[in-house]
Amino acid sequence: KIILIVPDLPQYMDMNMSKLKKILKSVDWKNICNLMKYVDKYVLYTKHMAEFLKLEDGTWMVMEGAFDSSLIIDDCEIIKDSHKISVMYSGVLDLRYGIKELLDAMDVLDNRYELWLTGNGNAVPLIEERAKTDSRIKFYGFLPSKMELLQKQHEATMLISTRDPYEAASKYCFPSKIFEYMVSGNPVISSVIDGIPDEYFEHLVALPDIRPETIAEKIRFIADMTAEERCAFGTAARDFVLKNKNNVAQMKRVLDFIK
Repeated sequence: KIILIVPDLPQYMDMNMSKLKKILKSVDWKNICNLMKYVDKYVLYTKHMAEFLKLEDGTWMVMEGAFDSSLIIDDCEIIKDSHKISVMYSGVLDLRYGIKELLDAMDVLDNRYELWLTGNGNAVPLIEERAKTDSRIKFYGFLPSKMELLQKQHEATMLISTRDPYEAASKYCFPSKIFEYMVSGNPVISSVIDGIPDEYFEHLVALPDIRPETIAEKIRFIADMTAEERCAFGTAARDFVLKNKNNVAQMKRVLDFIK
């Protein structure tokens, strides 16, 4: 048997392709389609991939990724600043992913709030420009190690993912940082994109759009929780991932599907 794992669709891996690259990508796609006749089953990151690839029922399953259970930080080691409400975004800092709207949301939030950003991308010049005039915006660039990134996520009050729900690629992707965010034990705000299964939104604060006003509203919603309420919400999300989405549990599903 040949089992193909599909984490991304080639057409949506680069949304800013040159004309030449688009031509080469179309040739590449024809070759992929010809080779697909040799594939017996598919492991997809979202259910919408099955429709795009025109797969028959019973030949595919969804496995949106997994969390490496070895990457767990002891909460006892985390020291939080109780005087600030920190909102953290980590990952690709691309303007397509709502970074400008997230920065604009800070304009309608008072001085209790800080925005922490880590990563790299085409939004960095804008972030650095805003940080010069607003000391609440903290840009850390690439953190030296994975564990330092996870520790920073634990230190934040809440974490946020602002991917545009109307972006063409949003129904074909599952942001892997959602796992890291949820395991932090802090509340997570996430855009409602088609690539994230509904079961996750029992443990996420849903962001229906990425207008600055909506982002600020959801940030205030979490800030208005008591510390105990935030802890309970974050802990339930953490337990959901560690129990159901760890690497062992997810691969067991894949192996059962293959058999």
